[in-house]
Amino acid sequence: MSETVMRPALSLLGIVCAALVLSLIRAMPARAEPSGTDRGATRNLIHAGQGFSLPPNPNAAFELNVPANAVLTDVELTLAAPSLATTIYVIEMNNSQTYVNQLVATPGSTWGSNEGHYGIHLQSGISSPIGLRVGIYCNNIGGNGCYGALMWSGYQP
Repeated sequence: MSETVMRPALSLLGIVCAALVLSLIRAMPARAEPSGTDRGATRNLIHAGQGFSLPPNPNAAFELNVPANAVLTDVELTLAAPSLATTIYVIEMNNSQTYVNQLVATPGSTWGSNEGHYGIHLQSGISSPIGLRVGIYCNNIGGNGCYGALMWSGYQP
């Protein structure tokens, strides 16, 4: 199948995957009981997720914001089309601290992981009084494009 036919089909697949992830998140209960000494308090689960389609441009980023004082516990990136090196990051809103900066790639790539998926699962979470940015940018390596879905979840204490 030609690349002209494959690229729109794979882009559509990324959007469908993102919609499926969001529908599963929405099906989760609205509140969770914490473990440990805070057992009597409840925490509000919060999350955001969206499909993306980025051209090969290292200056074009796709980001989701984590609100101030929220606790980020999970980030999931899924690439739905061939990608040599997509960079995923978790950064303080004012760029003062970087928590994650990781290359992710699809099978066959020599850069980054080659599963086309990257997950961050933090038992204790990351919190910032000014908020966090969870995002990706698409490295311009050989006309590389980035298509898929990005989501984060956590809780508001």
